[in-house]
Amino acid sequence: MELLIEKTELFRWFFKIQNISEKRSTMPILSNGLLKTEDNSIHIYATDLEVGIHGIMQGEIKSPGEITVPSKKIFEIIRELPSSKISLRIINQNQLELQCGKSLFTMMTLPPENYPPFPTIENINFTPISSTSFLDMIEKTMFSISAENIRYNLSGALLERIENGKGERIRMVATDGHRLALIDKPMEKSEINIQLSRKVIISRKGIHEIRRLLEELNTMVMIGFDEKSVIFKSHDTTLMARLMEGEFPEYQEIIPRSFNRILQVNRKKFAESLKRVSVLSGDRSQIIRFLLDGNNLKLIFSDPDIGEAKDELEVTRYEGDPLEIGFNALYFSEICNALSCDEILIKMNDSLSPGVVFPVEENPDYLYVVMPIKIIEDREE
Repeated sequence: MELLIEKTELFRWFFKIQNISEKRSTMPILSNGLLKTEDNSIHIYATDLEVGIHGIMQGEIKSPGEITVPSKKIFEIIRELPSSKISLRIINQNQLELQCGKSLFTMMTLPPENYPPFPTIENINFTPISSTSFLDMIEKTMFSISAENIRYNLSGALLERIENGKGERIRMVATDGHRLALIDKPMEKSEINIQLSRKVIISRKGIHEIRRLLEELNTMVMIGFDEKSVIFKSHDTTLMARLMEGEFPEYQEIIPRSFNRILQVNRKKFAESLKRVSVLSGDRSQIIRFLLDGNNLKLIFSDPDIGEAKDELEVTRYEGDPLEIGFNALYFSEICNALSCDEILIKMNDSLSPGVVFPVEENPDYLYVVMPIKIIEDREE
């Protein structure tokens, strides 16, 4: 096999697959990608058995064949090469020779026949969906996916089809047990036939790779499901993410339905104030006390081993009795970064009940629940 491919094209694809190729697997071949010529096209594959990708590359086929290539190492080499055409060819049956100008690299490879086959998708019913709309759902929920694997069913995002009185919607929910993000999107006419007949959980890595794919697009993308996977397909890329087993928690039970305190605050000013107060905490727990009284909000970090930080800002409005409540500042910082609205609402009841964040004049079908942290010690202010 011998291929001639522009650096930009090769870099684009190895940037994609090096994130998927498993670096610590007990199967060494999973740290590789597979290059293969089929039907006069150059195909590239990568998988870690949880997420798989198949792409069609632009380039010249000088002679056909197939070869496995170390994804991460090839990506690092390509990154350092000048912008020019890159030659890839097999030598001595199991070696890859990569040449660009006067730069020459030779690497040992693994047998391509041992590479896991990419699942067939001929029988999948695909439905077009808006890539920007689905990307928005991911970006407003993915930070709430649990980063720990102790509670397996929380290490992914729930996707389901619902009817909430406003028509059919696609809903995505993520939670780590400390906060929860939920977003609904109306289904367009073209999306009504989406084959989502049950609740499914997409793994954390699957969500991240779907996001990478959708960030490249600004048009429609095809989505389909089988019993074990969700598949996204664009003009030159097929991405398959294995669905997680297990039941997602009954998330509806933790969302309060009524409130006796409502705070409206400028999102950017609130985020800046949180950032200032959190500086002192460093990498330690970012427990911040919120003191609400009238149109003033005080944010306080206090640790006897470090010191104390205070900041105060004027809020747009506050309805309800004075309140002192503790929250993890990181959880509010992340939601502020995910939203683009000018103002947010934080609805609460008391110091032991969760707060619920709603964007003002952005998406009425989005909410973010944050569990409070009990304040051990009362202090005079």
